[in-house]
Amino acid sequence: VMQLWFDYVSSNNTGKIAYADFAEIMGEKVLQRDPEEEMRKAFALFDDDDTGFISSKNLRRVSREL
Repeated sequence: VMQLWFDYVSSNNTGKIAYADFAEIMGEKVLQRDPEEEMRKAFALFDDDDTGFISSKNLRRVSREL
């Protein structure tokens, strides 16, 4: 992804990326991801104590981090 951004910024001579171009670059990457794996990773971010459940304690921690 970073190489794509660098190539784009280098080619447009502005040093910036517009939202439409950002969305195009990132959209391609998002479509390549495995949705099941993404869900597992998201769950693991909440379940930091590895209980297999998301508790109110986990939710409070995440809400403070946001």
